[in-house]
Amino acid sequence: MPDCVTIKQSKIHGLGLFATENIPKDTNLGIAHILIPHAEETFEQSYCRTPLGGFYNHSEDPNCEIKSTIKYFINSASHHRLVTTIMELFAL
Repeated sequence: MPDCVTIKQSKIHGLGLFATENIPKDTNLGIAHILIPHAEETFEQSYCRTPLGGFYNHSEDPNCEIKSTIKYFINSASHHRLVTTIMELFAL
């Protein structure tokens, strides 16, 4: 998690993600979710939520957004290619 955010008690519900300083618009705060292909039995909708993904957007006025990106990973040992989607969190 970047130094510009912290997790603390939310007035809305449970714990939330809060800025510790002003964050410029479009700052990438990190990965919130990762699509794990063919993992429906393990992860709901095949997405694995990262710790950051459990706390984003705890605001009555949304102050961040999720952008999905398709990523390609190649295992150099086996030459297998994994195509997945990551969901990154950006400041508004």
